[in-house]
Parts: sequence; C-alpha cells; structure tokens
Amino acid sequence: MDRDLIKIKEIFVKLLGKRWISDNNRDLTFYNRDLWPREVISSKFGVWQHKPNLILWPGTIDEVVETVKIANQNHINLIPFGAGSGVCGATVPSSSIPSVIIDLKRMNRIVNVDYQSLILDVESGTLGYPLEVQLNNKGFTLGHFPSSIYCSSVGGWLAARSAGQESSRYGKIEDMVVSLKVVTGSGEVIDTSNIISSEIGGDLNQLFVGSEGTLGIICSAELKLNYLPKFKTYSSYIFKRIDDGLMAIRDMMQEGVGGTVIRLYDELDTYIALGHRKEQQKNQGMIQKYLSDLNGDLSEIFLKRVISFPQILNTMSQFVAQGCLMVLIHSGNENEYVKFCQIKSRQIAEKYGGEDAGEAPALRWEKHRYSISYKQPKIFYAGGFVDTMEIATTWD
Repeated sequence: MDRDLIKIKEIFVKLLGKRWISDNNRDLTFYNRDLWPREVISSKFGVWQHKPNLILWPGTIDEVVETVKIANQNHINLIPFGAGSGVCGATVPSSSIPSVIIDLKRMNRIVNVDYQSLILDVESGTLGYPLEVQLNNKGFTLGHFPSSIYCSSVGGWLAARSAGQESSRYGKIEDMVVSLKVVTGSGEVIDTSNIISSEIGGDLNQLFVGSEGTLGIICSAELKLNYLPKFKTYSSYIFKRIDDGLMAIRDMMQEGVGGTVIRLYDELDTYIALGHRKEQQKNQGMIQKYLSDLNGDLSEIFLKRVISFPQILNTMSQFVAQGCLMVLIHSGNENEYVKFCQIKSRQIAEKYGGEDAGEAPALRWEKHRYSISYKQPKIFYAGGFVDTMEIATTWD
C-alpha cells in the first residue's frame, strides 16, 4: 500500500475504529466481485479484476456521510456493497483508481414498525430472510421473496430494483417503497419523506430505486407491510404447449385470480422439475438418463459438451416432453376467497387443456424455492454460466 493510501486508511481508522476497516488480502479477494457469472467463472480459475484497496463497515448514517466526504476529498472510488448477490458486476472495481468498498451490513436494525399504518422502517444492511422471520413472528410479511433472500439485503433489493417470487400479489420492491434515506455523492442526506412528489414533478424514490448505488448510498427505507396470510392452497397443471399455459395465465391475471405465485415452465424445465418421479424412471432410454442426470451427479465431460451446444438440450427435451408445468399458489386471510380463486383458476386452466397435476409440484417448488441462489449450479464449474433474464411484453 502506497503512502497516500496509508494516510487515507489512518483517517478511516479514526472515523470507524480499526475493527471496521480491512486491507487483508483475504477480504479484498472476497469483495472483489459479486455473483456476476463472468466473475464467478474467472475466480474459479484464479483470474481477478482490480481488487479494492480497502473494505469499510460503517455502523450509522453519520459515518456513511463522513466516509463519502473523505472519499471525495481524496479522489477515491466508493462502491456500496449489500450482501454481494447481484449478478451485474456492480461491485467490481472498474479501474486502477483507488477503490473502497463500503459494506452496509452493520446497519441492520429495524428502526420502527408502525402496526397501524403497516409501515416498516428498516436499515439497508438488513438481510432478507432474518427480516422476514421477525415480521412473520409478529403476524406480518413484507411480501418480498427474491430467490436470493438468504444472501441479499434490503439495500441491495432497492438498488437493483428487485422482483420477488410473489410479486403478482405484493408487487415488486419499487411498489413497496414509502420513503428512503440516501447519502448522495456530495455527502448530503436526502430524506424523501420530506419531499412532496407533486412539487418536484415525480416520485424521487423511483430515481434511486434501481440506480445500483450510482446516485447515492441507500441507508434506510420505509416499506409497506402486509398481514401474514392465514390460508394457502397449492395447485399444478400440465399444458401440452407453453402458449396454452401463457393464455391461461393471461386470463387468470385479467380476472384477478392469478394467485400469490404463478410460474410456467417449458418442456426441459418441466422434465427437470418432474423427473424425480419413480414411475417416469422405470424405462428410461439413453436420452432420458442423460437428462435425469441434471438432477443428480452430472459428469463434467458431459456438461462441457452440452453447454458448448445448448441446442442439444432443447432438441433432447422434445423426446421426453411431458408438457409444460404450471405451479400455482393462492393465499389470503379469507379462506372462502382463497378457495374461490383456486377453483376459478382450475376452470381457466382446463379451458386451455391444462391437466391437474395435484399439489405435489407446487409444494416441491415452495420447499426448494431459494436453492438456486446459494447452491451454485455445477454448470458454472464446467465453464458455462446460468443466469436469469427478466423481460416484459404484451400478451399478443
């Protein structure tokens, strides 16, 4: 570390204390990336981009303000860090300019819960799953369930404009925001609860939500709460074509019975989801055996060949097609209404040729709903990558 960086470190030590600063190579290596697939693969082979120079763990918004001011005075890149589950490389130092990671996980307090207005005031370093458990114990839910809930934070959700698995009922994170406290690049604190949207021509919250830390450091947020549902039903259907399933989803959503969770899988994903059933494994041919291995210990040689020609999997899936699986979960606090939505959805599914597959696939999905984000697929380690693409389009 050169002299200038040593002086800067000493300044941060005076601000935060020695315990909350690190230039340990192990820490710098860990914070070198998020879960951007390219960096995940590169790290396996020991290839790193520029490492940060320091890691900081502030504990209050005042410490964040002073950290930003020090970074400005010394021309340092400041990179906000939540829980590191992002997949866009936003936390990767981009140049040889000195960079400091500011990890907000010490700021993990629930500031206040307004049970009358159903508003939660929470600091941005709070991790998703512990927060949801605390709310559930009081009879409430935030209703935000990204697949990364075990390894993501409130600030990360907001900075990345996160969507959850139950967005069809509760909305996405931007729909839950009431107000934010943000430290800007100049060290100014903006509390959006003190700003009237009509006076500035728009909702200032939405400027910061999805900004990936580029416009300011989100330190806390007020979010809408919901009562924890008392009743829940599980349904699954198999459609001959994915188009049939999409039309069924359209009708369900337009009639207001789409459910808390509604997911549709193509033929390959349906095979993987249902391939564990014993009756489908009795007389497997070679193709079925290879595809079944996707659920088990798939050989590295086979994986490397398949990911080199992804069309192979799509072609193979046609030979073992079981149709397209739809998973539906309805929930609410009125049992009769929940049952009504389930029945109405069944009628719509049958209208488009959906065959009832029972509760089991939906229950199995719920049990494994978070697995993908903390059990990195073996395909990464064969030199390929798996990622999620979010798109939006019209029904036609």
